[in-house]
Amino acid sequence: MTFKCNSKTMDMPEEEVSIRRPLGEVVSDCVFRWYDATLKAAVGGDTVMQSLLGQMFASGYGAPRDIEKAIYWLQKASEKDVEARRMLSLMTERDPEARRIFMYRRGTQWPGFQSLMRTKQGTKLICSERTYLFADNDTL
Repeated sequence: MTFKCNSKTMDMPEEEVSIRRPLGEVVSDCVFRWYDATLKAAVGGDTVMQSLLGQMFASGYGAPRDIEKAIYWLQKASEKDVEARRMLSLMTERDPEARRIFMYRRGTQWPGFQSLMRTKQGTKLICSERTYLFADNDTL
């Protein structure tokens, strides 16, 4: 079979034409391979890829939207990367669900952590020795 593209003629064997896939499948496969490569690098400790993976989970582009995983990867990247720290801060400022998950993750790291609960006054962090109350714009 012969194809014309930009005034150039290309010959393609018949068997290759019959195995062509729809563009949606090709793009989906590329996105999967992009996610897989990013995940492997992030798990390996690459902070740029950890940050990218966090963004992928936060936006739902390249991975299913999952705020908890987004926070996990951005928090991991923010240990070494200032830009990831900024992204995490912006995300928790703008998204109440992200803020709740972030505060819970941070709260569980406090000594004697028992529970975290929302009240009209703010977020209450209950530890074995003491209870802390944070206003909605405070951070743990």
